[in-house]
Amino acid sequence: MKWMIYGAYGYTGKLMVKESLKAKMSPVLAGRDSKKVLSLANEHGLEPRVFDLKDASKFLEDIEVVVNCAGPFSKTFSPMVEACISTKTHYIDITGEVSVFEKARNLDKAAKDAKIIICPGGGFDVVPTDCLALKLKHQMPDAVELELGFDGFKTPSAGTAKTVLENIASGSLIRKDGELITIPSGSDTKEIDFGKGDRLAMAIPWGDLSTAYTTTSIPNIKVFTSTSRSQLKQLRNLSKVSGLLSTPWVQRIMQKLIQWKVKGPDADAREKEKGLIWGMVKNKAGETVVGRVQTNNGYIIAAVAPILMTQKLLSSSKLNYGHTTPALLMGEDFITQLDGSSDWQLS
Repeated sequence: MKWMIYGAYGYTGKLMVKESLKAKMSPVLAGRDSKKVLSLANEHGLEPRVFDLKDASKFLEDIEVVVNCAGPFSKTFSPMVEACISTKTHYIDITGEVSVFEKARNLDKAAKDAKIIICPGGGFDVVPTDCLALKLKHQMPDAVELELGFDGFKTPSAGTAKTVLENIASGSLIRKDGELITIPSGSDTKEIDFGKGDRLAMAIPWGDLSTAYTTTSIPNIKVFTSTSRSQLKQLRNLSKVSGLLSTPWVQRIMQKLIQWKVKGPDADAREKEKGLIWGMVKNKAGETVVGRVQTNNGYIIAAVAPILMTQKLLSSSKLNYGHTTPALLMGEDFITQLDGSSDWQLS
């Protein structure tokens, strides 16, 4: 059975190719850039396919699972997942974009009818936090509030930086009473002990605002990341010119600069930058449960987790077709089973 990595020549795609070979798996390598696809495929002795997403269905007829690594996913998700539905191909990606997760939730019936799985968010966003959300929900079934947060993610790839740029222009998000609410960037802050003492953290438009709602049905959700006073000040200043940042020509210029300058963390940085994941649930009585887990570097998770998810989709004869989340597909302990992760710490 064949599976494909689309966007295989990007930062995370290349890491995933190497991890696939370690796992003795042979993905088809695909993307739009023929020179990059052919070079990477020849280097590793793998099958190449070159195509634009508007033609994706022509190239997926014999593919069981697609892992989409080509961001921004706000542009690549819809055409790829439409092709997957038409060819009955399972879909996984490594997005962190709330809008993409919301689109995926609305495709549940179409996925069920096609007898496929649609599971975006197979990377650092949202595997660790999604697993923690489900763990906490099981600890407190009557929870009505969920807060999640992470620390240690410092060096972005070009794809991640592009998504951050889009988010700065559109503001931040929280979920309140089941609805997504836009708030100014940097406006919601708190002190969080991720495991090494209190750190300043701010609410961000992280994918769990959608996926954790699907996973847990908790109606009030916030996601935080650690920050510094100076970073918070810079973000608030940028948010004042969000109108300018959101214009197409500014976005195009900034995206090109990011592609040119941002290369992503090298092997040494990936080894040093570990993830500290925190979460808290609260019920109507004001009772709380706090959970923490330490993880490997986010890009290592993004390279490894989708491979394990693909293995399940290729090997399982009993799948609950439709839209799902990583924790619902793989179980709440999935993150603790990955190399470099600690056990759960609950209090």
